[in-house]
Amino acid sequence: MQYYGYKAQIKLALYYESRGPDSSLFITEQLYPLILKFGGVPNKFIEVEFMPYGKAMVRKVKGKTEIECNHGPDECHENKVHGCALKILASKDAAAFIHCSVKSLNNNTSCLKKVREKGNKIRECVKSPKVDSIMTAFGRKTENLVPKMYYRGLLLMGNGAKSSWKMQRIKIEQLICLKIKNQGAKAVACAQYY
Repeated sequence: MQYYGYKAQIKLALYYESRGPDSSLFITEQLYPLILKFGGVPNKFIEVEFMPYGKAMVRKVKGKTEIECNHGPDECHENKVHGCALKILASKDAAAFIHCSVKSLNNNTSCLKKVREKGNKIRECVKSPKVDSIMTAFGRKTENLVPKMYYRGLLLMGNGAKSSWKMQRIKIEQLICLKIKNQGAKAVACAQYY
């Protein structure tokens, strides 16, 4: 991702469950505040990719492919809402929407109102056949992780699973700031770590 001539220095990929308590806490207490601290997304330091699939499983039922989610059908619906939001909204709006959604325990009515006319497009997407291909793509990326995702959520830093942590056990801000420092750059958001 390019931002004013810079390439984002650190890529984060968050594999999460829209109804998972650990995922919700991580997004509301660590990741989204970090995004805001760096000035939102996109920015020259971090790029965030959200993967709303979690520990879901694909099953064949009467010849039809169905996704079964860890926290039941409501989570599958919310994952679809998040997936459609990620496809329709600009990255800064998608991050704010996901934060709003998990913070309000997936009561998306107020969150969809905040994105105005795009809220209707998200609703239409969730009801359309294209949502299946959106979720299948998230599922493929999640299922192809090496090593496999054993926890309810996973954050990858960099280009691979070699730098992964369980969400509830990390202080991501410090890790990112140290990585930025090690790359010879400085970010105002990281002043306390220099």
